[in-house]
Amino acid sequence: MSTSLKLKANGKLLLSGEYLVLDGAKALALPICFGQEMTVELTSEPILNWVSKENNKKWFKASFQLPNLDVINTSDTTIALELKKILQSAQTLSNDFLFTQSGYTVNIIANYPLKFGFGSSSTLISLIARWANVNEYTLFKMVSNGSGYDLACATQDSPIFYQLVDETPFVTKAELGEAIKKHCIFAYLGNKQNSKEEVERYKKYEKPSQKVIDKISELADMFCKASDALEIIKYINKHEAILSSILNRPVLAQQERFCDFKGAVKSLGAWGGDFAMFVSEKPISELREDLKQLGIITMFSYDELKIKA
Repeated sequence: MSTSLKLKANGKLLLSGEYLVLDGAKALALPICFGQEMTVELTSEPILNWVSKENNKKWFKASFQLPNLDVINTSDTTIALELKKILQSAQTLSNDFLFTQSGYTVNIIANYPLKFGFGSSSTLISLIARWANVNEYTLFKMVSNGSGYDLACATQDSPIFYQLVDETPFVTKAELGEAIKKHCIFAYLGNKQNSKEEVERYKKYEKPSQKVIDKISELADMFCKASDALEIIKYINKHEAILSSILNRPVLAQQERFCDFKGAVKSLGAWGGDFAMFVSEKPISELREDLKQLGIITMFSYDELKIKA
């Protein structure tokens, strides 16, 4: 490889199809402008020096002996071993990845607070796969139990439909209607969820019927086509009711904090987790004020999240 390399991976939000995407439902996902960048510099010693930063503030570092990736030193052993697992998995897919007399200095920079849950794991896997020149989905399945929609978002720059057909991922472009663009706010709730644990919990449930899976796929299309607030509110309520019955958990709108909200509230990704989508007939500016009254500080419109050309 050349003496330096720079790669970028986009973060994500899952707008529809959470959980059921694992069973073949079509999901609607939004690649966003927040993500991670990787820079790789060649060095002379066979050591991999790794630094991860959050908005330019260092939060993790480690050094690994090459090519066996033994940890020399680190600020967090648990994270270092997880990183080692991904790197070694990439090595099994490539005959020459990190098998070298030289070494590397790698910097990973996230341009957002990692607590937001915008896909720090999936963007990292995408970056490592492209650095190693291996298949991203193959590497992902070796180290993750997820559907891979977040991995797909890492290299897309506009909304997508994502679906697993016989375990094979299919990605197509999605054209959003005015409802999501003009009547939705994506708000941080502050309840960090462990995606791996949530997936394992879901897999213990009885698999939904094909009729239910097809309905969730249909709602992904409806979310996209919705042109006004009332229309998408209706679809959100249907989607939430289906998931609530499967997970045997209450919808966000039933929580005391949101029960008086005039509109719809939808979980995004793992239920009760990082972000929720709020929809109202009110203009975005008024919707923001309503959410502030609910104690929500961090929120984004579609325009603030979309990837600019």
